Amino acid sequence: MQTQMLAGFLPSLAIGAALLGATGVWIPRVVQSYGRKYFDWKAEQKMPLASVFALVATSLAWFALAVYVKPMPWNAQLGAAAMIAALAGVVVADHRFQLIPDRFQLLGLAGALVYAAQENLLGNIGVALALGGGLWLVNEIYRRVRKRDGLGFGDVKLFVWLEIVLGGNILVVLLLACLLCGVAVLPSIARKKRRSDASFAFGPYVVLGVALVVVMQSLAV
Repeated sequence: MQTQMLAGFLPSLAIGAALLGATGVWIPRVVQSYGRKYFDWKAEQKMPLASVFALVATSLAWFALAVYVKPMPWNAQLGAAAMIAALAGVVVADHRFQLIPDRFQLLGLAGALVYAAQENLLGNIGVALALGGGLWLVNEIYRRVRKRDGLGFGDVKLFVWLEIVLGGNILVVLLLACLLCGVAVLPSIARKKRRSDASFAFGPYVVLGVALVVVMQSLAV
């Protein structure tokens, strides 16, 4: 009996170890690479160890919670871990650089496809592409009117692969992200510490919206 239980946990442990490596090693290296290439980071400049530790601890905690709340086969666990790592990378990169590297987007997309493989995958992909097209059109109209981008294309790609997993709840995520962003940004604009037309990172608020939706779904089970 104990051998069977251990065998059942082994895939989760292996995937958790891969998530540990992704968040503790790979993501900091990607961030460092982008910092050197696009933002004049010095060769020795790296992510602070405290930030790396927080990233690893939070990611592993979310993976453990996801596996505990909703028992899932190992392939779905692999998809969940890939998406968690991608979202962790989104938070760090968008917060620091206000851009989302395609490597994180591709990892998240792969995780979403693996996770949703047993569901109506083609239907979800179709809706995701329609959502992405709609967001792109809204941003294009905004850009022509205001002569600057509103929603970055990296955010559009982020919403596309998240919709594959979240379905209609992606609209809740969008609403929560806008509310959270407004609460965080508007006070600084009101105090004139930030220009009303200044750019800001939207990705971290999207990730926080995803976390809130996942928690609400878990509590509803």
